Amino acid sequence: MRIDQINLEHYRGFARLELGLHPEFTLLVGDNGSGKSSILEAISVALDALFLGFPELTSTGIPRDARRQARVTRLFGESFEATGTCVVTAVGELGGEALEWTRSMAPSRSARTVNKGSATLKEAAAKLAAKVPTGEPVDLPVFGYYGTGRLWLEKSDRTKRKNAMRREDASILQGYRTCLDAASDAKMLEAWMAWREMSLVQRLAKGHLTDGGIAPMSRDPLLDAVSKAAGACVGPDCLLRYDIDSKQLVLLRGAEPFLPFRLLSDGYRNMVGMAADIAWRATRLNPHLGDAAPRQARGVVLIDEIDLHLHPSWQRRVVGDLRRVFPGLQFVATTHSPQVVASVEPGCLRVLGPVEANSNATKRSLRHTRGRDSNALLEDVFETPARPE
Repeated sequence: MRIDQINLEHYRGFARLELGLHPEFTLLVGDNGSGKSSILEAISVALDALFLGFPELTSTGIPRDARRQARVTRLFGESFEATGTCVVTAVGELGGEALEWTRSMAPSRSARTVNKGSATLKEAAAKLAAKVPTGEPVDLPVFGYYGTGRLWLEKSDRTKRKNAMRREDASILQGYRTCLDAASDAKMLEAWMAWREMSLVQRLAKGHLTDGGIAPMSRDPLLDAVSKAAGACVGPDCLLRYDIDSKQLVLLRGAEPFLPFRLLSDGYRNMVGMAADIAWRATRLNPHLGDAAPRQARGVVLIDEIDLHLHPSWQRRVVGDLRRVFPGLQFVATTHSPQVVASVEPGCLRVLGPVEANSNATKRSLRHTRGRDSNALLEDVFETPARPE
């Protein structure tokens, strides 16, 4: 799945916005309050419409507080009122089929999301859903939404966290659970890796105990895919595994002793956790791809503040690492870092002007960004002096 353009009307601070997206990596840049996070949220609303075609999944629709508010002056004070119908329109493709779909919400307080304009996407999604129970290989799109609080905003539902791998959740569609929620759900990833690790140990034991000469199954392709993808976004010879003895996720780095995931620095936990979650969803939704799932899966991933907690040297390579490990995914990310901007081509960059302009998001063309020094980018892209006055 891919989104080529997102159009907004009366959404958050935007009265109207039309924004084209790069097919591989779109980087949103702008001042605080320019609407970068709102655009990511709107794209997640558009992606959420896919779930309308899956009976087992729930579509959440447009958040009620996303409707654009205007200040109204009254005799004894002021109030904020919804200004018009909130509309999210997306243009893209699913399974090679070009699609355009719309979701809307009226300004009335009791209004709900209207999905009449998403009939084409719902029909295409229903065709995918019909193949899931048959066991027929089906390429399901991968979604991910990682907000700025992804390290700290854990799910509060203790029951779901405790029973993250219940039998009724064994469907491959579990890969969509909380995928478009900006809060993290690391417990679900940890439970899946623990399950695969213990399953591998059990298969090895059965293989060794068999007298019929059956060779033991010494690896788990799905577990390897997640482990290697997460490690590849950190450095060479790095792997993420579940340690059965200590009952926790650990990071392996060459011959060094393992490091518990919970004790890693914020930068490491940010990247390892996000890459592992993307890889897990890719393999969970597309097990027929085996250990090639992270490389071959298609879908859309949204990342707010991609440079979060990363050293400048890591900021320079984070985009390249994600594109290399997940070449089939379309990324849309925000940043305030000139180091990140210097790692992308001008065609990937979208510079947002003031929200009040309510016009096309690209406020000026840029001929050269990749490889430029940070001072030049501070002046040309961020419109900030290279040195303090």
